[in-house]
Amino acid sequence: MLAGIIKTMRKLIEIILTIFIFNSFCIAQEIDSLDIKIDIGVDSLYNLQLELKSKQGILSDCDFAIENARRDFKENLFTIHSNAFSGNCSYCAVLRQDYNINWRFTNDLFPDEYYRCYDSLMSKKLREKYKCEIFEISKLKADSLEKTEKWIRNAEYKGGQKEMLKFIISNLTIDSTDLDEIKTKLFIQVEIDSTGKVINPIIRKGISESIDRKVIEIIYKMPDWKPAYLYGKPIRQIYYIPINLDYQ
Repeated sequence: MLAGIIKTMRKLIEIILTIFIFNSFCIAQEIDSLDIKIDIGVDSLYNLQLELKSKQGILSDCDFAIENARRDFKENLFTIHSNAFSGNCSYCAVLRQDYNINWRFTNDLFPDEYYRCYDSLMSKKLREKYKCEIFEISKLKADSLEKTEKWIRNAEYKGGQKEMLKFIISNLTIDSTDLDEIKTKLFIQVEIDSTGKVINPIIRKGISESIDRKVIEIIYKMPDWKPAYLYGKPIRQIYYIPINLDYQ
């Protein structure tokens, strides 16, 4: 009798599952060899630039930039600047990976003229060093890589969201005690490691102690996912999974 009621209730439960993907701190940890990053803290970098600014003396902004670009090039500190970019920067990653060129943001310590002169000379010297149009080649390579499956992609449950939904529903059993105390919304955080394994599930917003425990057990039983990739390297990625249990 009870089993029949539970079966009927399960048919009336509509689980609306939506996946929200966030680039988390874990991703930054995993891709430090390719990530476009500053190797020192922002405050420390700003202090270094303040120190650099104090050495400008009577030199014009352009002359000072040329002097610094020559020194940096000689020391193999290849840098190009930009005001900003949003999202992933495949072009930046290719420049760093293939030519050891770092991408840095401009700031208000130096005017645009400084960065124009610096980047103009640095670009010229880099083209001479590699004897090719490295920036054009890098753009073409980045465009090509973005079309491949394992350059940039989010982790994915094999079969997609519908199959994930089926997996959760088929493994989630609700008994009468669960129904007495159940709420309607569940918010789960999971990590997909660089091999596709599901690790560290956390209930961020629970329904009930028994339901929460069952969902965690289901998450641990999940088959391996397709791992996320960033700039050709498999990475860890955090997923937030909200589930709504709608009783009708």
